[in-house]
Amino acid sequence: MYFVWADPWMAAGPETYASGLLETCGFANAVPACPRRYPVVDRDCALAPEVALHLYPDEPYPFALPRDLAPWGLAVTPLPALGEGLSGAAPAPEAASAKPQQADPREPAEPPAPGGQAPDLAAAYRLDGRILCLAANGATFTWYPSRTARGLRAARRLATFFAAKPLSGSQ
Repeated sequence: MYFVWADPWMAAGPETYASGLLETCGFANAVPACPRRYPVVDRDCALAPEVALHLYPDEPYPFALPRDLAPWGLAVTPLPALGEGLSGAAPAPEAASAKPQQADPREPAEPPAPGGQAPDLAAAYRLDGRILCLAANGATFTWYPSRTARGLRAARRLATFFAAKPLSGSQ
């Protein structure tokens, strides 16, 4: 579920660019189809058993985690190493493995986030012990076509994480 607003909670519906980008990388949107592209979602929809991922971008609503997880009224567990690993930034020297990994020559190097913007994916938390909640750079997931390649790389990193640690559910 890719949120775009709080109070009321609104998320990207199935007919949006953000949903299409994430679906291209293997995610399924848990927001039901409706006439509105960005519908209001209720607690039952946002916390449904099949929901495994919440993305909270920094625009158009400036979500800040963990502050914006409090309204759900559920246990919040920080996952700092996960957020750092999904950010797309190079790992700190002490976090690098002893054996350097070869870059895939077919993939361009991940450029830094433009103009002081937040990393593509950052601050990671687990909501209610089951929903992965990530802070996201809104431009990465919604600015097309200028950020499409970057958004696809970020979504692929996220899909790779889910493939390695399977969680049932939708986005």
